[in-house]
Amino acid sequence: MDNTPALNHQTAQLPYIIEPTSGEMSLKQWMMGCNINLESLLLQHKAILFRGFTDCDNFDSDASLFLRNTLNYNYRSTPRKDLGKKVYTATEYPNKLTIAQHCEEAYQLDRPMKLVYRCVQPALQDGQPPLTDMLTVTQQIDSEVRA
Repeated sequence: MDNTPALNHQTAQLPYIIEPTSGEMSLKQWMMGCNINLESLLLQHKAILFRGFTDCDNFDSDASLFLRNTLNYNYRSTPRKDLGKKVYTATEYPNKLTIAQHCEEAYQLDRPMKLVYRCVQPALQDGQPPLTDMLTVTQQIDSEVRA
């Protein structure tokens, strides 16, 4: 079975999109037959979006395909639900509120180097979280401020 992804070549934008090329397939099935180096792809593009895969009910299992170690969500700064197995909901704010651009968990001593998200219910309008290459943002800050 060829699990070569359909690739999104918009490399200037986040995220890099991977979709199954043949029929219905779970992310785990795709990963087991994957012939690309996801670590290299992640380093190059900063974010990967897996779209169109089936069997999304095994999020903790799918997340473990990418993460060797997971962290607890300590020092909670926003309202979230603990779904078990170190899986949490996104910030639970009313739809009318906006969440400003931020670095997830930046205040933690042991912060995650990778984040895995799952969209359970896509927004009817807007709703896509903004992804930002923070290295690029940092480089745009005056060097005297960064020092």
